[in-house]
Amino acid sequence: MMVRSNNQKKAFTLVELLVVIGIIAVLISILLPTLSRARASANQVYCASNLRQLYTAMQIYSTSYNQYVMPSKIATGSDQQNLWCGINVLGPLYGVKSGGTGAQNLAAIDRIGKMLNCPAVDRPADAATSTGTTAWSVDYVYNDNLGSTKGQNFPGNGDYTAGTKYDPWLKFKRNTQVPACALIAVDGYDSASPPDKNDVRFIDLGDLTKDHRRIGWPHTKRANFLFNDGTVHVLNPWDKTVKNPYNLALGDPALKPNPLLQNFLILAPQVLSNPSSIGSYTDADVWKKGREIPF
Repeated sequence: MMVRSNNQKKAFTLVELLVVIGIIAVLISILLPTLSRARASANQVYCASNLRQLYTAMQIYSTSYNQYVMPSKIATGSDQQNLWCGINVLGPLYGVKSGGTGAQNLAAIDRIGKMLNCPAVDRPADAATSTGTTAWSVDYVYNDNLGSTKGQNFPGNGDYTAGTKYDPWLKFKRNTQVPACALIAVDGYDSASPPDKNDVRFIDLGDLTKDHRRIGWPHTKRANFLFNDGTVHVLNPWDKTVKNPYNLALGDPALKPNPLLQNFLILAPQVLSNPSSIGSYTDADVWKKGREIPF
């Protein structure tokens, strides 16, 4: 009679191993979509938080500068210094000091870029300190209608009466001149190759959509929108007939924006760029009147 050795080891059969692997594969297939949705939701919340911090910084700016809204550009010269996301504008509001050397300025640009980074937007990382260049990028697009050097009358900025450069409809504005339903900022074009180098600010719906396509839809084909009442809302910026706007050429008639945007995008009246309109310009005309945000 044969006696089974107590030292004999038990092992899984091939069939048992295949069954276990199959079960694991099924569980992964079930869990992956859930994890993907959770990651997308977390990115959307993170991005919305960035925009709310931007709004808080705008309130600090307004308090510091006699109730003026933070403009998209405060002075001529370097964009890295004077754009809304530059060292001299958001830098102090975010507690970022530029310092007196080129290396310190690059470090400041790098910090601002990271604070304006949406994890769902696939754009180039800030290269200021890694390559030694002065290039930098942020993941949001800001409303030029809130004020720009293009709207201020000062030496060297052209002569509005001749129809060049100076456009008073883009002048710096106080808080009381901008309605709560005005769009402040939105997610930028979510690609490593933006179609337009001037992609961190917009003037009209064409800049965001058909003409320059500076808007993105990184949050499961939606974008975060920051409004002047401090709220952030997420919606699809494109018409439901648009399947993939980034497969279409700029200017393509098929690039139709979401009809809601026409109501939410409150703009300074561009007709005042026409020199013949000078006499009709008043502060009351600064913004077109749009309906309140129905959220």
